[in-house]
Amino acid sequence: MTTLPASGYLENAARTHQEMKDAFEDLRDFISERMGGSASSELTIAAGSITPTTGFHSVDTQTDAASDELDNILTTNLDEGSPLIIYAEDDARTVVLKHESGGAGQLHLIDDIDYSLDDVEKFIIFLRIGTDWYEVFRNYHSASTTEQGVVELATEAEALVGADTTRAVTSKGLVDAINALAVLAWDAEGKVWMYRNDAAPGMTLIAGLTDKVLSLKGGSNAYNVDGGNPDSVETWTWPSYTLQVDDMPSHDHELIASITTEAQVGFIMDNNRVDVGEGSRVDTEPTGGDGAHSHGGTTFRPSAAVGTLQGPDV
Repeated sequence: MTTLPASGYLENAARTHQEMKDAFEDLRDFISERMGGSASSELTIAAGSITPTTGFHSVDTQTDAASDELDNILTTNLDEGSPLIIYAEDDARTVVLKHESGGAGQLHLIDDIDYSLDDVEKFIIFLRIGTDWYEVFRNYHSASTTEQGVVELATEAEALVGADTTRAVTSKGLVDAINALAVLAWDAEGKVWMYRNDAAPGMTLIAGLTDKVLSLKGGSNAYNVDGGNPDSVETWTWPSYTLQVDDMPSHDHELIASITTEAQVGFIMDNNRVDVGEGSRVDTEPTGGDGAHSHGGTTFRPSAAVGTLQGPDV
């Protein structure tokens, strides 16, 4: 550990040339021992300890073991107040930083639990206070179920789908997702009509019901078809509508004359008298416009997807 020259030492006119050279060398060494003063170098754990010489080191396991524990960082070369950055030398060899293992140079970690350096991009910064090292910062990577880290927040759509295991949901996002799903939670078979072209988050399009209108029924016997089924019947009734001639298809009305023997029945057709005998048949002229029509009924629908409008029973 290099000591800085005392205040006023360099400005003293009595300093010899050699003393000034030595003082500047001490100043250079002091700077090089600090964080950023020199390039990083590797330290290898020996009996649970390392001895840093600068403020920036990679740390490797003893004998390149797959894992090794670091209990203490000796303070031989770094005085009180010095910062220290350390990181793993190799991804394949995990350095486990032990929290408060005891003895001079022990480590005090922020969350009071051990921390593993298992990635060369994981860095942790300590500050020497007294004879111990106190964590002041770590660059978190992705969090897991066993380790703290950085977690990306889920979008509203991701929260609603609920299939992503790598993103976190805020309390508001969770409440919004619960509220959005509450309508469907009571019935997994339920279908909901939505004013949109694509599938909503957590939903899927029912492709088999293409090109049908929605038909809303209000009771178990309405339409004589169960809700939740596509109805292919195409019968219509139009309340308060008077059937017009153009609505009627072209058709004949059959007239059967029923008379006594040898008697004749006559009627006028096209300003001419027509006589018919017993059992004779007379057909009228066809008329009508062949338009769509109905002779009555209790339904009012084209081919439709029949269902009911329902809400939660609360």
